[in-house]
Amino acid sequence: MKEESYQLLIDKALRFLSFRSRSKYEVATKLKQFAIKKGISEKIVQQVVIDLEEKNLLNDKDFILWWKEQRDTFRPKGIRLLKMELRNKGVDSRLIDEVLKEAENPHTNEFELALSLAQKKVSRISSLPKIQQKEKIASLLSRRGFTWEIIYEVIDTVLKKD
Repeated sequence: MKEESYQLLIDKALRFLSFRSRSKYEVATKLKQFAIKKGISEKIVQQVVIDLEEKNLLNDKDFILWWKEQRDTFRPKGIRLLKMELRNKGVDSRLIDEVLKEAENPHTNEFELALSLAQKKVSRISSLPKIQQKEKIASLLSRRGFTWEIIYEVIDTVLKKD
């Protein structure tokens, strides 16, 4: 029975991981919910999580890097919002700070991400008065988690003061 339960949880975890990378917390939570429904001991859940970590199928450092890459590529967000998303995924704050500091890439810094978002927006709002353009760009970038310092710098660059 114990081996069957273990294999059932391994299969569930691998299926869950097959869709996208996951944090250790996400997998553990999903497995605990499944284990409760099936009456499986939490010790087995813990063992499955440990085994997945040992096999490097669960690695929060890799998850942080993957998450950042996904955000930079498909849905650019500021570092503040990125950190909040990762904390919501159950990743340790210290680990997030450490990995993001190591992963800093001068070619894809926050300013450049914000600037590319703003440039896309400007083409759609160019008929509006300058003040409304500034408001729209500022609200877009603040929703995406960019700092006000970067937002002001981007607005100055994109709308070049007249």
